Amino acid sequence: MKNSTKLEKLKKYLDENNISYKCRRKHRNGHCDLYVIAAKVSVKIEGDDDEIFYRRHKCGYHPVFIRKSDTPKFIIEKVYNTIYDSMVRQQRLFEKQQRKKEALKNEKRNR
Repeated sequence: MKNSTKLEKLKKYLDENNISYKCRRKHRNGHCDLYVIAAKVSVKIEGDDDEIFYRRHKCGYHPVFIRKSDTPKFIIEKVYNTIYDSMVRQQRLFEKQQRKKEALKNEKRNR
C-alpha cells in the first residue's frame, strides 16, 4: 500500500473523530504533510528530507513518520497515542501554571 493512501486513511479517521488538522498543498523540503492543530502533532511521509523535518519539529511539536513498513491501523494508533500524550502534557502544564498563580496569590495575601 502506498504511503499517500495511508495518509488518506488517517485523514478519514481524523474526520470521523472530529479532530481538526491542516494539510500542505505544496510539499516543501522539511515540512509536514499533515498537522493536527490542537495537539501540535506533525505527520510526514518518509522521504529524503526526514532529518531536516525531525530537526525542525522535535522541539515544541510531536513528529510522526509514515513509513512503508507501517500498516494503516498502526499509523492511526501511533497518531492517536501521540495526540493523547500531547494533550496529557498540555494539561499538566496548565495545572502547573494554575498552581503557580495560586501560590502567587497566597503569597501576596500573606504580606
